[in-house]
Amino acid sequence: MDGSSARAAILSHPGHTLIGMSSSDIRALAVEVDTLLAALHTAAHHHEQQLRHLADSLHRAAEHARTGVNILGATTWDAPLTDAITTVEERIAAGQVHLQWTLTDYRTQSEILTQIRVEASEANAIWLEHQWTRAFLVTNAGGHVHSSMECSTCRPTTTYEWLTEYSAANEDDIVAAAGELACTICYPSAPADILNQPATIQSAHRAQAAAEATQCADARAQRDAARRAKAPTASGEPLRVPSRYRGDRWEEIRTERTAISTWMDTHSDLTGQFYPAREEDIPHLQRIEELIEVALADKHGTTPQQQREILLAKYAKRRS
Repeated sequence: MDGSSARAAILSHPGHTLIGMSSSDIRALAVEVDTLLAALHTAAHHHEQQLRHLADSLHRAAEHARTGVNILGATTWDAPLTDAITTVEERIAAGQVHLQWTLTDYRTQSEILTQIRVEASEANAIWLEHQWTRAFLVTNAGGHVHSSMECSTCRPTTTYEWLTEYSAANEDDIVAAAGELACTICYPSAPADILNQPATIQSAHRAQAAAEATQCADARAQRDAARRAKAPTASGEPLRVPSRYRGDRWEEIRTERTAISTWMDTHSDLTGQFYPAREEDIPHLQRIEELIEVALADKHGTTPQQQREILLAKYAKRRS
């Protein structure tokens, strides 16, 4: 992540003053600063998750007991993390060197997170001075657009997409773009007619989610098409036939290949190739043959008799 250009922009305005800057320059600077902050915020979230997992590993290594889960969804333990680190250090010194990786990684991730937070604090200083408008979209389905990440309607676990293209934008423009997604707590003066309009706001997160959903739907459609192409019926649905062994039960044949194999096995029973069929089984065995012949004929545009001749030829070939 390269935030050098945004940091340079901040440093180029001693005292964080925007005096003398045009509105377009202020807007450009706001977008640049908030884009950097959004990237730092995402990076911090990633490293916080890594630290959470590593801290849990240290607690387990120290044989601490879990006591529950806090409001952020993190595991709580019966001893502080400092005790876990001390215990792990002692066990490493005693020869359990495999714990060194976890401890080293925890400390490395902590240092990275500290540096990220320092950079975020420096980048956010200019906003603290002037506090231009911002827009944040809650990432869950139906999530609203908020003016900050501290709205009373949100939770500590709520995740946001930082809509940096609206940084320093006119609030009326933000509300107009948010439409029905505008939070009425963050934007209490939003006109009712605007709140009833569809949102036009652009969301990279939702665009990606939509693209992934489309990709999944396409893959599912391809799988369904392949399954239907292999099915023994013209409709693509499985074929129900009586069981070869229990005429009072039914089975589903899902592929044409299985249908042909079932027909051949059934015909083998009827002709007594290996074992003669019982007299009481002959009617439902003949029914199996008939159903398969009719289904395959319907699928391939032939008659049941033509399909039977095709199957008989395959059967004769298999026997030879």
